[in-house]
Amino acid sequence: MKDPSPNRSGYKKTAVGWIPNEWECVRLGSVFTQSKKKGKKGLPVLSVTTDRGVIPRSQIDRKMAEDVSPDQSLLVEPGDLAYNMMRMWQGAVGVCGSSGVISPAYVVCRPLKTRVDPWYMVHLFKSHPGRHWLTSYSYGIHEDRLRLYYDGFALIQMPLPPLAEQHKIAAILSTWETAIEETRALIAAAKRRKKALMHQLLTGIRRLPEFGGGRGDAGHKTHDAAEGGVPEGWRHISLSELGDVVSGGTPDTERAELWGGSIPWVTPSEITCLSSPFISSTERSISPRGMDASGATLLPANSIIVCTRATVGACAINVVPMTTNQGLKGIVVTQGDADVVFLYYAILMRKHLLLRLASGSTFVEVSKSSLESIVVDLPPLPEQRAIASILTKADDEIRQLEAKAEALERQKKGLMQKLLTGEVRAKG
Repeated sequence: MKDPSPNRSGYKKTAVGWIPNEWECVRLGSVFTQSKKKGKKGLPVLSVTTDRGVIPRSQIDRKMAEDVSPDQSLLVEPGDLAYNMMRMWQGAVGVCGSSGVISPAYVVCRPLKTRVDPWYMVHLFKSHPGRHWLTSYSYGIHEDRLRLYYDGFALIQMPLPPLAEQHKIAAILSTWETAIEETRALIAAAKRRKKALMHQLLTGIRRLPEFGGGRGDAGHKTHDAAEGGVPEGWRHISLSELGDVVSGGTPDTERAELWGGSIPWVTPSEITCLSSPFISSTERSISPRGMDASGATLLPANSIIVCTRATVGACAINVVPMTTNQGLKGIVVTQGDADVVFLYYAILMRKHLLLRLASGSTFVEVSKSSLESIVVDLPPLPEQRAIASILTKADDEIRQLEAKAEALERQKKGLMQKLLTGEVRAKG
């Protein structure tokens, strides 16, 4: 462990680097013992995850293998530390909060309570230096097949503060983890609200009060919309009627003169990772000759870009003129009574239809004619703009929460670096 000021007063050099004089450098086998107790009937089945630690297996969405019998599983008890042999180097470790049974593919370690706080150790294992040490003692031909057996785990040397300091460090980092988890929960709730708003407002099932909705709320269910029609004043309209659908293309990658020009060139990955509906810049650009050679079309500002390969259905609005590669198609809106932001959300809500229309043998793709056939429900322009404003604010809320979560993650990472190295002390 590298200290920013080696040889400074109060620190000593050890096998793991510079640590405070009061800390020890210990092998994990001296503070943990392996538990191989067999499972018992009636106890919940637990799993170890990289992001949530030890949780009931019932909380995992993906399909799991059949349950093993109690005599083939391992017993875990409160305070035990369990890790996934194949994913320990990725941080698949956690502390058991209750008794349960766990797959024999995991390792159960029982901490010596007079020496270690298991929660402190989990934070240390998930830190950058901790994962480096764990990886160093993992075995396997390929990185994604590395295994950390208990015998290797027991040999690893790590820094160990006095128990009281471990408790305090664990409490500080757990406070940040709780704040991050709460913020992530708010993000999930905000996304659910946005999804519900999109379904209700973009179909006319609920109307805003100023456009015929109920008094004192966001609107009311209309008979026509509930029956599959549209409210009075709305109309069904296909994307081909709203504007021109154009394809993208890729210039010859071997011809340098076609690249690095003044025209932004978009790829599906750039659309997928956007945190807002708008895209204003791209990683690569092409020259006018490159655009001519690729067969792509220059999209004027405020066109809608739709992924028709790879992440089908993702879309964006270009702030400046740009072109795209062949995995995207552009919609140049020509109807004067259509709001581009409203259409962005309307198309986004029809992702399931685009996925259904995607076909191909080498790769699936939505054809130009299929995209043109997509029908949206179009209210009068003032109502479009009001709906678009509400959904944009919902997106703004999500982005603000995501930015808060990212800031908390950075703060926690900084705290881990300082507290787990002893650079900053957490004495009582």
